[in-house]
Amino acid sequence: MLRSPILVIFSKIVCSLINKFHEPIIMQDATVELANEIRRKAQEPNQAQHLVQEKGLLRRRGAWQSLRRQQIDFPILNMEELRHLTLGVFQLNLAPSYIQDNIHQEEDHVMEIDAGLNINNLLRIRIFSRHRNNTKYQT
Repeated sequence: MLRSPILVIFSKIVCSLINKFHEPIIMQDATVELANEIRRKAQEPNQAQHLVQEKGLLRRRGAWQSLRRQQIDFPILNMEELRHLTLGVFQLNLAPSYIQDNIHQEEDHVMEIDAGLNINNLLRIRIFSRHRNNTKYQT
């Protein structure tokens, strides 16, 4: 959510220009129900963000280990469950190319897990950037 008044003004100007000069953007599989679900979820508190801030996880050093399939008991989700979880198709469309790009890295450096994190229902994963060498993101 934009908090700065100047950013709100700039975003309104940019949106107006897009609406005026760009052809309509049509999202495949987008529905009114999906839009309402996104609005509803946007109003909910972000429990993961609260936990990260409360535990100081952004400042904490990780005990990083190569992520291997057998290390974690992660649920297997079907496409419908993934669409519901991600609220759409954009992330799902990017996922295969993102993983493919990462697979070209050394096998042990595709994704790493913070093995020292002992918080129920929370994983801390480090992923190498698709766009920049030597850039890593923590999710």
